[in-house]
Amino acid sequence: MLYEVIRPNLNASPFFQKLYQIVGTEQHFQIHHLNLSARALVAAHLWKETGKNILLISQDDIMAEDLWDDLCTLIGQENSLYLPDYEVLPYEERSPHYSIRATRMMCIHHILQGSPSVYSISIRSLLRMLPPLENIVRHIKELRPQMEYSPDKLMQDLVWMGFDVQYQVTKVFQAARRGGIIDIFSPPQLKPIRIEFFGDEIVSMRYFSTNTQLSIPGEVESYTILPSREFSLDDVSPHSILLPQIKNTGFYEGIENQYSLLLDNLSTFADYFDAQNRLILFCNFPYIQEELNRITEQVHLEYHRQLRYTTRAKLSPPEGIMAGEEKLMELCQPQTTLFLSQSEFILPFTTVNIKAPIEPQPSFNGNLSLLSSSLNQMEKEHFRAILLCDNLSQSK
Repeated sequence: MLYEVIRPNLNASPFFQKLYQIVGTEQHFQIHHLNLSARALVAAHLWKETGKNILLISQDDIMAEDLWDDLCTLIGQENSLYLPDYEVLPYEERSPHYSIRATRMMCIHHILQGSPSVYSISIRSLLRMLPPLENIVRHIKELRPQMEYSPDKLMQDLVWMGFDVQYQVTKVFQAARRGGIIDIFSPPQLKPIRIEFFGDEIVSMRYFSTNTQLSIPGEVESYTILPSREFSLDDVSPHSILLPQIKNTGFYEGIENQYSLLLDNLSTFADYFDAQNRLILFCNFPYIQEELNRITEQVHLEYHRQLRYTTRAKLSPPEGIMAGEEKLMELCQPQTTLFLSQSEFILPFTTVNIKAPIEPQPSFNGNLSLLSSSLNQMEKEHFRAILLCDNLSQSK
């Protein structure tokens, strides 16, 4: 990890020493003069020093994914996660692409492993109303050889978890059955598994190729199956107005926009973490507020438009789609929040503002002479230059 290479330099920096000291105080702190990569570095350092989960919040998914790329470079993919938004408009009769659902489920599954990590997410993903974490936990399955599990029950469970049953498995969240053999493709392994049964006993588990459909030699000791959706059909409330439709069709396009009509309880992604074991870092908070206001307006406008075509009883209220400004302010507790920004903003509460002694590198655009000149200048000023290269030949 790049972070471990530069960590001694950070620990010797008065600025980074002070960062750890201001966490958990009764004041709001705004750290400004930070470009995007510097915000990722601050998040990585606080993660390492505090041992807490870090939620790095941006105004949109583009910024969140860029920050995640930097975090992967600094602390590795095993310690940095990205939660993409559904990429579905409010009340749209369309569900997220299976690849988005897989990425989200792997992120949520990582939370359950209990290892503190850094999560890069947009404000839309942070405040979108979701099924409670305990719903997801209940449906994660761990399969092993010699385990008793009826093939009929396994297939039923997979359908209720949102898996697409096909003749053969070719992509994530698909399942297929041929007699006493069941093929499943699920995160987090992202390798399809072929399970052979003798009666109700699992006698063999092997990976297989989706291209050739041939088994790969070697027994698999265990295989984790994550739900394809963030809730299972047996989570649906018996009092739900949509229960007849669920019994008739199962999952349908746009079901993610109707959580509040299906489930008794909802939460936000922030609620998936113990408040004492998380630190929320807001990047450019005024931009986040602007984006939340835009999202809130979008949800309300679409809600009233949909009322022309359906009744209120069959339409999730706006607060059932997205939490609003009140929830955002609730998350801005000074003991568990820091504000990172490029400029020194005026925030809706009193802040102690700290200017970071960080400067962005010049844009080289492939100009090696400019790179060489910049490195020579840094050497004269007693900087320690660390170059990150894609490969060995590039470093030479």
